Amino acid sequence: MHAKRHTLVPMIGLALLLLASAAGAQSAADAEKSFDAGDWAAAASAYTRIVAAEPKNADGWFHLGVAQRGLKQYGEAVASLQKALDLGFPPTRGLAALGFAKALSGDTGGAFEALNGAVDAGLPVQVLDTHPAMASLKSDPRFAALRKRAEDKAHPCATDARYRAFDFWVGDWDVFSGTQQVGHNRIERQLEGCLIMENWTDGYGNSGKSLNYFDPAVGKWKQNWVDENGGVVWYLGEVKDGEMRYAGENITPDGKKKLTHCRLTPLPDGTVHHVIETSQDDGKTWTKGFDAIYRPAKKEASGSR
Repeated sequence: MHAKRHTLVPMIGLALLLLASAAGAQSAADAEKSFDAGDWAAAASAYTRIVAAEPKNADGWFHLGVAQRGLKQYGEAVASLQKALDLGFPPTRGLAALGFAKALSGDTGGAFEALNGAVDAGLPVQVLDTHPAMASLKSDPRFAALRKRAEDKAHPCATDARYRAFDFWVGDWDVFSGTQQVGHNRIERQLEGCLIMENWTDGYGNSGKSLNYFDPAVGKWKQNWVDENGGVVWYLGEVKDGEMRYAGENITPDGKKKLTHCRLTPLPDGTVHHVIETSQDDGKTWTKGFDAIYRPAKKEASGSR
């Protein structure tokens, strides 16, 4: 009899725990359903119970704050949203929601402070343009600056000078060695300026392409080249004193490697000087393999093919 009693006690405890867990899950589901339906009174009531039972539930505090904002309880909403942020709720959504609540409460300065933080964390500019809570802020001179920061954050390659340093190579070029044209190269800015794409064709019709991009993790430019003959080149470099200086390895289709470096230098007349050198003795001696001038390609006459 005693053995049975000792066995029943933990079983009853486990059953109660499972029942409590199931009830909690149902409560969370009901709260989410009310929130998604925009039933702010029911959502606020449900999330109030959730955070009372789980005071460190950042997601619960966030949803409670948004529901309170929907009920125009702006002071309570600000407090709940700040609590969510203090508990580690993601700042992009958390600071945006806090900024909206402060805007609606009339705290314009606090709204811009929170929204600037949200923009730093990655808030899309579309949210600033479309969220109803922004209506009272759009006539404020600070809104234009906030929106520009969001645009710049979303498109850093278009505005950050580090990504624009190699723009001098962008263009449609006829490439000459001395007086002889040795090829054509079309260099394009793509992906909002985050990528510079090279499209090379030599005088014999052979082609190759390279991807050039600034890597902010290392503060350097990188190039990855491949041609139709199976040749591969990788470079790491920087634009210094106005010219690109790349260094890396040239890898042949059979896997042999040799050091290589190149310089691309913009000249005052609008042309670009491109020099490539390679070394097969670990840099002791260098052989110039390419020395050419890029000239803007001549445009075909209208109607010609």
